[in-house]
Amino acid sequence: MYFTIDDVRKHFDAAIVQRGSEYVRNGNVCEISLSGNSIKSSVRGEADKLYHQDILLYPTRRGIHFDGVCNCAIGHNCRHVAAALIAFLEQENAAAASTGLTATLQNLPAGVATWLQRVERAANVQNQATDGAATEAAVSVSTYRLLFVLSPDRSGRHVLLSVCKGRLRQSGEITMASPVSELHTLLTNTPAYVKPEDLDLVRLFIAMRSGVASQATSAAEPRGKIGAQLLRMLLNDQQLLWTNSYADMAKGLVFPLKEAPTREAGLTWSDQKNGLRLAWQFDPPVSGNGMVDYMLSTTPPWYADNLSCGELRLQAGLAAIPLKDLQDLVAQAPILSSDDKPVVAHLLLAQGLNQIVPLPQRVQEIIREDIKPVPCLKLGSIAQETRHGERWHDYAVLTFDYDGEAVPQGSDAPIVRERNEDIERIIRQPEVEQTASQMLTALGFAAPKKNTSPVRAVPGGMELSAQSDWLRFSGDGLRGLEVLGWRIERTPEYRYDLTEIDDWYATVADHTGDPGKNWFDLELGIVVNGTRVSLLPVLVELIRNAPHDFDPQALAAHADSDQLLATLSDGVRVALPWGRVKPILGTLGELYFADRPNAANIRLSKLDAARLAELANATQMDWSGGDNLLETGRKLNEFGGVQRVEAPKGLQAPLRDYQIQGLSWMQFLREYGFAGILADDMGLGKTIQTLAHILTEKESGRLDRPALVIAPTSLMSNWQDETARFAPDLRVLLFQGKERMPRFELIGEYDLVLTTYALLPRDEEMLQQHE
Repeated sequence: MYFTIDDVRKHFDAAIVQRGSEYVRNGNVCEISLSGNSIKSSVRGEADKLYHQDILLYPTRRGIHFDGVCNCAIGHNCRHVAAALIAFLEQENAAAASTGLTATLQNLPAGVATWLQRVERAANVQNQATDGAATEAAVSVSTYRLLFVLSPDRSGRHVLLSVCKGRLRQSGEITMASPVSELHTLLTNTPAYVKPEDLDLVRLFIAMRSGVASQATSAAEPRGKIGAQLLRMLLNDQQLLWTNSYADMAKGLVFPLKEAPTREAGLTWSDQKNGLRLAWQFDPPVSGNGMVDYMLSTTPPWYADNLSCGELRLQAGLAAIPLKDLQDLVAQAPILSSDDKPVVAHLLLAQGLNQIVPLPQRVQEIIREDIKPVPCLKLGSIAQETRHGERWHDYAVLTFDYDGEAVPQGSDAPIVRERNEDIERIIRQPEVEQTASQMLTALGFAAPKKNTSPVRAVPGGMELSAQSDWLRFSGDGLRGLEVLGWRIERTPEYRYDLTEIDDWYATVADHTGDPGKNWFDLELGIVVNGTRVSLLPVLVELIRNAPHDFDPQALAAHADSDQLLATLSDGVRVALPWGRVKPILGTLGELYFADRPNAANIRLSKLDAARLAELANATQMDWSGGDNLLETGRKLNEFGGVQRVEAPKGLQAPLRDYQIQGLSWMQFLREYGFAGILADDMGLGKTIQTLAHILTEKESGRLDRPALVIAPTSLMSNWQDETARFAPDLRVLLFQGKERMPRFELIGEYDLVLTTYALLPRDEEMLQQHE
């Protein structure tokens, strides 16, 4: 591991670096050597006392980190450690001067230059004895050891567990110990003194410490299941020690803890001079004052007492309460006088608290076994904000009413109450409670599966897996429970108090016959309490709140018999069958949501008449208006292709096959009332095809108004010539030149009216006076 003086200055305070430099100048560094990533040194301090250092070097994101242990009073990263590091650098620089690389390395970064110098020296070392290296490693392992030390915190009320590096004499005696500041380094860059079997202990310690507000030190209070497991493993491996303080730890005053027997722990009232005082009671008893030194908040709890450590087994009723709360309960308990004892006993028993705190004196009870429970089901809903909007979670809570005393499902709490200055204990009937619980399970109720569900915060909260299950339950399922005598309570937020839908309707406002309009307006809705309610905005709101419920896969998964919960604008809730909703979404969804997402109706082109017919077939609604559109839609849905028509009899020319197709195409557009484009290439006879279409209309009697042709001025004579040649039965009126003005009165007498693009804006007003 290679470092520079800048690394030392970054890691140590300036005052410590200055004192270390003074030690080096005065020749106080007596011995220094490098082994792997560890520097071992001896520095002579005040009063000519010799101190020994063991310094571990390892890289971090912020640069080289130094973990130096010294047997001085400071103990960790002291001035003696700084002196050893500075002396080591000077030793390295002196060695570099003897190599041939010094001049070449002047322009390189210091770390790179130092590394190259070491490569050079390593290459020149002859006959390096591997046995010597192994011996040195063995000395390193035997000199230091990873320790786990328990000690009281500053308040003296709690115990902390520290991961420490301990120095050992050859006899195995611990001369000093210091906390390890960078725990993760023990796993990523394991020092020689850490045994492979120690690594699992370190991992457990890190896992136990996770979630603690500050992890800046290697000390943590043993807690939870991991804490109990770690203590057990440390005791088994004889690696758990005790010290009275960090100062004692630095002096090597640490002592092994032995395993103590498992003790039963409970509460009792002890006699004091002026009354009774709540206290802990242990079995087997504890010597001395009958109290253990420390109780640890692990699961199960542990205790430390007189250089021993063992497990605590709390009496029934206490195990469900955190140990810290129990300790506070004991510490804050008042002294009871003789007058207080009957009152406290009465209250404890009446509230059912005697399972936690023993009665200070006996109280007479009346046992009731004749009271049958009434199942009570509370129904509610909770709104949760998500990135997709508001999402609702529905829940049910089962309780049992024993003559006015409510107990939750699954609880084994006793029912104790005051009656006419007596204490009455009601015996619960688990068979009745279990039968009720099984009925809810059969209906699909279960505890929330997702940890993120807000129903987990509701004591005893249960939910159904899907909204469709809730809708089914709100009907027959709920009525069945009420018939059995269940009591049902609904919170104001409960979403499944539903109103029946009276009818479904569809209204079409057809504007396709109006000049310049080729659309119709469609409104789909329901009738609730005699009021018509447009359905499309309701569906939009549902999709906005839960878009993932309406993707294609989700829609396909819904059976037609399933229902969808919808809230109307006035707060009334209804159930919409998916069998009615899916055709609406599939037919109109992308059009409506992209166009007018808040409108009561949707505006559709006449070309969408086929959609209208699909809706009419797929939904059972009361339709009004749009009969022609529905008929057009039905024809389009049954459309099998453009039907071939023959050329009109009056056409004075044969039509090629593709021209017959063009004529047939225009006849199809006329039949269905659509506009269209005949897009043949130039020279293929679009004019004759159009004349054939107009002539067909005249021969069939449908040409009750003239046909208007607008073309470039240069084509006016061509239209006149081809009409006279191929369709002489068509009467042609040409608007061109100044002499055209009197001809406007004659439009109704002609079959074909010709005008130009140039004249159209001038003559528009007069042309629009005719159909």
